[in-house]
Amino acid sequence: MRSLFALTLVTALAATLFGCSTAPDPAGPATAAAEPRPSLTPIPADQYHPTLDAARRALLDLGYTLDRDDHRFGVLTTKPRASATLAEVWRPDNRTADLATESTLVDLRRTVRITLTPLTRSNPLTPFALGVEVLIARRQAPLRYLNGSARSVFASLNALPEEWEARGIEPEYWQPVKRDPALEAHLTQRILDRLSSAAPQKPTD
Repeated sequence: MRSLFALTLVTALAATLFGCSTAPDPAGPATAAAEPRPSLTPIPADQYHPTLDAARRALLDLGYTLDRDDHRFGVLTTKPRASATLAEVWRPDNRTADLATESTLVDLRRTVRITLTPLTRSNPLTPFALGVEVLIARRQAPLRYLNGSARSVFASLNALPEEWEARGIEPEYWQPVKRDPALEAHLTQRILDRLSSAAPQKPTD
């Protein structure tokens, strides 16, 4: 009974650490669950370039590296950035305790996409809409298994099974799992704060 209990405990631990998935989905990595789209913030027409500049600085302040910086089409994207653990309290990307805990147990990373699009495409002088989207992906390792060794509980198969290889299944991959609305709101506010502080002050009478 004691050995059975120990095996059950180790199996539960493995499920927790690896997202309760030891085998890949036959359809491959799933897309993030359907969620409401990020809210859009109206931006005055004359604030197009200042807004993108403020967005770029806000991303760099949080430690992100730009992957696409397209002022013409109003798009900024970042390279994936590993999520902070509970021990990295100085990093501001985890805006909730739940995400900080989850990032400690499993490998998570974020990518950010910021867009600035006309509210009325037929008139380029109309105000713009600022959109901030943060996508969280989790690393999946379907080849990990319990090897029963006292030295190492987890191990990896040395070779990808031929059946999986024929189906295009990778030994490891990043699976989009959800958005991060808390960081989206935080980034949006940082951008707006930068715009406000950079705006010229009107002279007082």
